[in-house]
Amino acid sequence: MKNTYLAALVTLSASTHLSGCTTGSSEDFNFSKWQAQLSNSENSCLLETVNSCLQDYDYFNDELAWDARAASALIKQRNGDDELCGTVDDLSFAQLGEIDEIPYVGPVALGNLLQGAWDAGCVDSPCNKPDRLINGVYYTYNQEKNVLDWANHAGATDMLAINGIGPVTVQTLIEFRLQHGKVDDLEKLAVLKGVGPKRLATLKHDVPALWCTQPDAHCACSPEVEAQIRNILGNVKSLIDQPNDSAITRFVTLLGSEGYLRYRQYVLQALGASLWNVPPSGTTPPSPFDQVATFFSDTAFLNPFTHIAPTQVSGDTAISASNAAVDAAIMHLNTLDLESTDIGASFIGLATGGNEAAYLAEVNAWRTLDSSLVLTTELPHLWLFHGPLAGIQCEISVSRKTGAVLEVDLQIP
Repeated sequence: MKNTYLAALVTLSASTHLSGCTTGSSEDFNFSKWQAQLSNSENSCLLETVNSCLQDYDYFNDELAWDARAASALIKQRNGDDELCGTVDDLSFAQLGEIDEIPYVGPVALGNLLQGAWDAGCVDSPCNKPDRLINGVYYTYNQEKNVLDWANHAGATDMLAINGIGPVTVQTLIEFRLQHGKVDDLEKLAVLKGVGPKRLATLKHDVPALWCTQPDAHCACSPEVEAQIRNILGNVKSLIDQPNDSAITRFVTLLGSEGYLRYRQYVLQALGASLWNVPPSGTTPPSPFDQVATFFSDTAFLNPFTHIAPTQVSGDTAISASNAAVDAAIMHLNTLDLESTDIGASFIGLATGGNEAAYLAEVNAWRTLDSSLVLTTELPHLWLFHGPLAGIQCEISVSRKTGAVLEVDLQIP
C-alpha cells in the first residue's frame, strides 16, 4: 500500500519543474513541512534505504529514476573516501535533512525515494497510525483524511448534505479555501464557525457515508485501497440494482419501487461508511452478497423501517395512500410482542417462514390496490382501506388533507 497522501504532496511541489527533470528543486517545496508529515516508520525506512549497501548507484539512478548527479553524490558521501560501502569510513545519514542537502536532490527525488520505501515493504500502512485527539474528539488516521478530503474538495451541495452543516458554515469553509488554499489540519477546521467539537464528532461518521461514496471524493489511505472499496461498492450496486437472489428480491416486493430505492440508498451509504472508516486490509473481500447479507436478513425484512422512512403520501391518490398505509401496518406489527404472542408468532411465521410468499402477496395487494384482497373506501376527508396482512384483517385510515396515517386497526381474532 503506498502513501499517496505524501507522494501527492511531493508531486504537487514539483509541478513547476521542466518536463523530464527527475530530481530538481523548487522554490515552492518546503522540506520541513514535507518531513513533518512522515510517520516514524516512514522516516526510519527512508534512512534505512539510503544507508543500505544493497542500494547502489543503479538502484537510485535506474529504479528510483534519480538524476545521475544526485545518485553519484549520495553514493560518494555515504561510502566515504575509499568509495566502498560497509567499511569504517562510511558516513551514514543520521537525518533526512542530510539527504535533502545533497546536490540535485529535490522534491521529485524524495518522492521517488518514499515510493521505493513503500515498494520495499518496510513502511507500516498509514491506516494503522494511532488515533489522534482533536479538540476532545478521537480521530483515526483514516477518519482524519476523509474529513480533510471533504473539507478541501466538496462543493456546496455535498457540504450541505452533511448533517448539521448549513449555508453559513459552507460559506465560511469556501472562503477559508480561497484564502488559504486548503484545510491542512482538522485543528483549523474545528475552529471555523459552525464546526466546533460537537460537529467534529459527527463529521467523522457522516463524511464516509455521504461524501466518500461520491465520484469527486478521494478517501481512504491509498489508490489501491480506494480502488478496492469502489470496486466492492460497484459490485454491490450491480447486485442490488438488478437483484436475482430471493433474499433481496423479496425487499423489492415488500417495499415497492420507491421504498426499495430508499433502502438501496441506505445500504450503499451504510456499507460505504463502514468500508471508508475501516478500509480492507488486503485480504480477499467477501462476495457482494456477503457484504450486504445483514441488510437483507430476516431481521431486516421484518421491519426495514428501522433504517428508512415510510412512504409519504404524494397527492390525494388512493394508490399513494395505500402504500403509506401498508408501511404503517408493518411498523405497527413490529411494535407487538413478536416473541410471546400468537399474533407475533403468526407475523414471524409468515414473514420469514414457509409462508413468506403469502405475506408478500398480501403486501403487493396493498401496494397495487388489488381489489380482490384490499377494499378501498373514498370518504370526503380520508381514505379507508381494509384487507389482510400477515393473515390478519387490517383497517387503516389515511387523511386526504395531510396524508397522515390516522389509525391502524388490527382485527385480531
